[in-house]
Amino acid sequence: MAVKKTKIRRAGDQESVRQFGGNYRAFVAHVCKANWNGTPNWRLRGNAYADITNSAWRVVCPICDNPIIHEPGEPFFCPNCMMEGNDGFAMTVVYPENYAEIEAVLMKRPDPKTRNWLHAKKETVADLIKENEAHGIVAKPKKKKQPVKGKKAPTLEELAEMKIPQIEDAEEKPEKPSAEKKPEAGE
Repeated sequence: MAVKKTKIRRAGDQESVRQFGGNYRAFVAHVCKANWNGTPNWRLRGNAYADITNSAWRVVCPICDNPIIHEPGEPFFCPNCMMEGNDGFAMTVVYPENYAEIEAVLMKRPDPKTRNWLHAKKETVADLIKENEAHGIVAKPKKKKQPVKGKKAPTLEELAEMKIPQIEDAEEKPEKPSAEKKPEAGE
């Protein structure tokens, strides 16, 4: 099976969020208004943790357990429960420091549905690599840089024997005749 060339999606990649110009906060505000006739409180209290499920970053609401796709760098506000158990405050979202490595390992998996990383399981990059290997997905070794094809570089001895023209200092160069008018014969 060929690897699908997708990426680990964020909220801004979702069609429902793109309808709001890719603005995660505008999307959440719209859902809060539609469901509760309310608005999100973006002031922060507490932490929520990001996971990857089915090739998408998400946060499982610590209050109502609903998973919501998330946009890195944004606070978390659940439009399903209005953060009632957190006095209506949004939460700071904690992403793993090595999120790029996690994404890279997961992207080697051919099926987007298997690209999962769970904060609660304390999965490491090594764990994900072992999972990949258990399913026959082996990391390709990094390619070594190939030497430039063509002539080989000369040895020091060959360089010493070469006649390399020297650039003379400007002071030592004879003056060139100027382009001024030459005297005519008989002057």
